[in-house]
Amino acid sequence: MKRLAALAFLACAAGCAFVPRQYARLDEALGTLTRAQRDPEVAQFAPAELQRAAESFQRAAAARDALDDSAVVDHLAYVARQRAAISMEMARARAAEERVVLPQVARR
Repeated sequence: MKRLAALAFLACAAGCAFVPRQYARLDEALGTLTRAQRDPEVAQFAPAELQRAAESFQRAAAARDALDDSAVVDHLAYVARQRAAISMEMARARAAEERVVLPQVARR
């Protein structure tokens, strides 16, 4: 009976050892990516950049799920967050350019 209890404890402890931990940078990347995905300007003016950001986030999440080194997960999450931010900035720049260029073309 004691042996069975000890085996159950070891199985539980081993299972808990393989649960991915929380990564603040991954959470930040998800938040930035979510904001970018909800922004209609990003969908219209920077869909390729948004796709790259989503792919980068997927790589970071996969690294976390594969229990990679935390430095690797943090780095990939940082890249994903930066790419999401870039997608939002590109969308704003392209939208602003369109607001300036279209009226000029219409006046001709």
